[in-house]
Amino acid sequence: MRIEPGEHKYTVIVNILRSRMEQGTYPTGSLLPSEADLVREFGASRSTVVRALEFLRQTGWLEGHQGKGRMVLGRPAPALPPLPVRIDRMLAAEPVDVTLLRVGPVKAPPRVASALALLARARLVARRRLVAGTEGPAALEVVYAPTDVARGTGLNLAAPLQDGLIASLQRHGTEPHSVVETVSARSPSTRETLLMRIGRRDCVLAVLLVLRDRQDRPLVAIDAMIPAGRSTLEAAFPVS
Repeated sequence: MRIEPGEHKYTVIVNILRSRMEQGTYPTGSLLPSEADLVREFGASRSTVVRALEFLRQTGWLEGHQGKGRMVLGRPAPALPPLPVRIDRMLAAEPVDVTLLRVGPVKAPPRVASALALLARARLVARRRLVAGTEGPAALEVVYAPTDVARGTGLNLAAPLQDGLIASLQRHGTEPHSVVETVSARSPSTRETLLMRIGRRDCVLAVLLVLRDRQDRPLVAIDAMIPAGRSTLEAAFPVS
């Protein structure tokens, strides 16, 4: 196959090789033809072929093996967008602007029991904390963890998490893989109005985060209440 003058040779080679890998002409685990073979097939310079192969390697389609050639890895998994700042903060170390209100055992609220796939009123470790803001308390958060997950992580201790929730779980041998966020709106409870210094008729955002492992099993939930007038939820995600 010779690429016609005026075509972007590098792009054409990338698209053809990628199509062949998707269709199974070059199945996962197989080796691509050599650079010399591809130069002859496409009628392109070696530098153009190498550039196309390097692009496919960098984007996860190929893997180079010294002395053997380039192995097909198959379609790469789509890259997950980075965590929004608000979620990253909830999972990070507990800084000085976070006040621990209470740490101890509780019965799981229905919303949390459902999120963690537990029986209603199951016993959990709860870590209730108040996050300071410039215009008053910014959020009221409760970290919920089953006792077996919390054991050895420091979640059940009335001391700040120095290296964050994810690192604390990893020390215990639990590996979080994904986080699911659910956001809804509601009215505050009487206790929340006192803690957050807001009115009974103010609207608040109820944010529920659930950390899950690679088998999609729920590990830990964070139930947060955020006054709608003191925070903006914003995130950017790629569209292609």
